[in-house]
Amino acid sequence: MSGEEKGSTRLHVFYRVALLLPFFGLALAGALQSGAAAPDLALPHGGRSLAFYPPFVMRGLIAYGAVLVWLYRQLHRRSLREFDTLLWQAPIAYTGVSTVLLWVLVLAHGQAAGFVSEHSGWIGSHLAIHLVVGYGYVGLIVWPRNILRASGYFNERQAAFSTENRS
Repeated sequence: MSGEEKGSTRLHVFYRVALLLPFFGLALAGALQSGAAAPDLALPHGGRSLAFYPPFVMRGLIAYGAVLVWLYRQLHRRSLREFDTLLWQAPIAYTGVSTVLLWVLVLAHGQAAGFVSEHSGWIGSHLAIHLVVGYGYVGLIVWPRNILRASGYFNERQAAFSTENRS
């Protein structure tokens, strides 16, 4: 394996590990929160039902799992330069998947009108928080990646990163 191939492989491993860290964090938080009981729903005629409505952390784990699968597939299909730009779209994808998941669950319970009227401010603030945290984490990935690139640890075979092509 040449030095360029080794540097490219190192960058793939770096991305795989960096993308898994939030997933493990959410999984740990979900496991710690799993002891909290879900509220009962009252049904007509005296029946009782447990709500299948995962708490915030579990929804985040499901949404990030979907985005993680998408990013891993793109990491193998695209060049590293294309993946670098795609990485900045991941917070938007996560926010979208999380929002769709929330709305599917709200609609499944038939509570869309009440939910929107009671929680419209909460929805907007959570979307903003998802985006800020997501872009912050992408920045935390890009910062050490750029330092390692500058030090020569990642030797990608791309002209833009080659020191030989500088004039």
